[in-house]
Amino acid sequence: METHTTRSRKKPMMATIGRWGRPVLLLVIGALFLTGPGGCPKRPEVVTPAPVAVAPPPPAPAPPAPVVKAAPPQFTDVFFTTNKTVLRPEDKANLDGVIKWLKANPDAKIALEGYADERGTVPRNQALSDGRANVVRDYLVAGGISPQRITAKGHGAVRQFAPGNNEAAWALNRRTHLVVTP
Repeated sequence: METHTTRSRKKPMMATIGRWGRPVLLLVIGALFLTGPGGCPKRPEVVTPAPVAVAPPPPAPAPPAPVVKAAPPQFTDVFFTTNKTVLRPEDKANLDGVIKWLKANPDAKIALEGYADERGTVPRNQALSDGRANVVRDYLVAGGISPQRITAKGHGAVRQFAPGNNEAAWALNRRTHLVVTP
């Protein structure tokens, strides 16, 4: 038997690449050559900004408190002596408080209702009740209250405040009643 020493032969590199290997190899080498020594161009680096701490929005302002108008005060009536339209000192002090309140509430208006007791004639009682309402109005105007804010009307002996036929009831009916009006 004859022994052959077979030598292994190296095949040329191009022979192992195959039919399409050469064009592909040339393309790869050309691409590497064109991109330069740095390789493929890098994509621009996307820098995300660091999160910025944002202060929370200020709380919404509280709704304004509803305006609650206080009920108008109940002023004390002004009382008169029999057949008179003259203010008594204690009634002037009462009216000074009314003037103070009206000055503090410039939009408020006041109605003055004059009354008389049941004794006397209808015309005389009407004149007394008108005079009593007017004397109170004059005092308020002298205290600095505009006459346009005041109405004064006498009602005679109608609408008696205190029923009865005695001096106590008659004293309560000789009056001017003060009413705050809208």
